[in-house]
Order: sequence, then C-alpha cells, then structure tokens
Amino acid sequence: MKNYKYLLTILFLISSVVLSSSLSSCSSSFMEINTPSEMPPPRVLKTKPRVAVVLGGGAFLGMAHLGVLKVFEENNIPIDLIVGTSVGSFVGAIYSDNPNSDAIRKKAMEIKAEEIFNASVFNSMTGFVTGENLQKYITDNIKVKNIEDTKIPFVAITTDLLSGKTIALSSGPIAPSVNSSCAIPMIFEPVKMYGMILVDGGVLDGVAVDIARTYNPDVVIAIDLMAVVDTKPEIKNFIDVLARSYQIAANKIRRSIAPTADILLEPKLSGFPLLSDKFDKQVYDAGYTVAKDRIEEIKKLIAEKVKE
Repeated sequence: MKNYKYLLTILFLISSVVLSSSLSSCSSSFMEINTPSEMPPPRVLKTKPRVAVVLGGGAFLGMAHLGVLKVFEENNIPIDLIVGTSVGSFVGAIYSDNPNSDAIRKKAMEIKAEEIFNASVFNSMTGFVTGENLQKYITDNIKVKNIEDTKIPFVAITTDLLSGKTIALSSGPIAPSVNSSCAIPMIFEPVKMYGMILVDGGVLDGVAVDIARTYNPDVVIAIDLMAVVDTKPEIKNFIDVLARSYQIAANKIRRSIAPTADILLEPKLSGFPLLSDKFDKQVYDAGYTVAKDRIEEIKKLIAEKVKE
C-alpha cells in the first residue's frame, strides 16, 4: 500500500514541475466517451422495489460492501434496487449483474492497484489516471454492456462539474458510467459523456439515499463506509492529505443524507486507508460483522414494511 501511495505522490510532484511544459503533449483533458449529447431515458422498473440497498463511497474500503451483501444472501434479504456511489458503484455494478458475493470477493482479493490505477504524469491535464483500466475491468467482469440490462436494477451516482448537480445513471453504457462515479478529482481524469463532465459521485452524494427514495422502495438500507472519521490518521504524503481532505468533506455532506435511510449500517473501519494497493479481508469482515449484528432488526423491519 505504502509503495503505491508513494508512487502517486512522486507522480504528483513531478507533474507540478513539468505540467506547464507538457500540456501540449497530453492526449486530452477528459476521458471522452462516444455518447449522444443527452442522457438516455432512465430505466423503468417493472415492479415497485421492496428493498433498495445504497452502497456508499470509500475507495478501497469497498470490500465492506461485499461483507454486508454476504449476510443479506445468507438471510434471503430481497434486493430489488442497488444505488452505488464511487466504489459503491464499482461493487454495485458487478453485483447487480451477478449477485454472488463469494465469487466477487474472490476476484476482488486478487485485484492490484495497478490494474485500476494506470497512473502517468502525461495522461491528462486533469488527472493522472485515465480510467481505461477501470473500464476494462468492468467490461471483463460484467456480462451486460448497458446498465438497464443488469439482473438487479442498478443506478450509478456521479457529479457533473458543469451544472454542479448529482447525476443518476440508470441506463446507457455501464463501464464508463461506473468510471465516472469512481473518478476521484485530481486522481482520475473526469469522464466526458452526454454533454457533461463527470467526476466522483461522492463530491455531492456519497450515500445516495435521496436517489433511492425516488424509486419509492418499501425499505432503504444504506451502507456508509466513511461514517467513522479517524481522529489520529496517518498523514505522510500528498495522497494522505488528499484522502483525508476528501473524507472530511464527504463526511459532512453525507451526514445530512445517510441517516434518512430506514437502516444505516456503519462498519467500523477507522484505521483502514482509503487508498491502498489491494483490498483487505479485514475490511470485508467489518462489513459482515455490522450486518450480522443487525440482521434481526433488518428482517423485522422488512416484515413490517414490505407488502408482497
């Protein structure tokens, strides 16, 4: 983990020195996707969702989502809608296509940072990770090409830099949509599609309970990976500063939205880094534990509120 963080730090320092002389050599300012100028119509659900699951952002803390989903599988919790922000979008897209947490966890544990972060000073003027590797991983691990074709209805949350609004993508090409939801500012270059310039959904809506509510589900269960702000974080380099700043800002915003869920799960993740070189099994265990501890409460609420 530390080696990769140091690499990103060095890349940033080098870029600050050479940026003015290298702008003309950058291939582009954005990850440009060949799409119409306007968003496609949103996916229309065939039935009213019983349970909507909202997967919050949190970079490499996303393994905790799979721990929660594993408990839901063990207890036959019906999931009729998944709304994901940032890494929640990454996990949610793959799970909505193939709802098998064990299979996803096995593959996730094998992911190395370089498989996602194809970092280079000369990638772009707006970020030194292009998102090409991330899109390739999504394409290679999801059978469907478009969001509207997933087994479980899925929504990717992103932020439009032009309008300053949260954008909910429930149809259209799935790989670039997830890329846009995960495009952490200053690290990933923004994604240009539908006439918008899109970055990480966590900028405005890290735990998008409000978006899930628009589908009128009986129950909304939200998983907030960044609820616990470490009071003694390790801050040694640029990446640590960026991650910590993002965590503090996002936490303030999400505190006004996340608690509106019917059930809010907050895995104990203090001390685990947002950015790492691989996913951590202990993070998965934290998600599993928090869901297991509250599963009876969840089942009781569903029994009370869900109308078959």
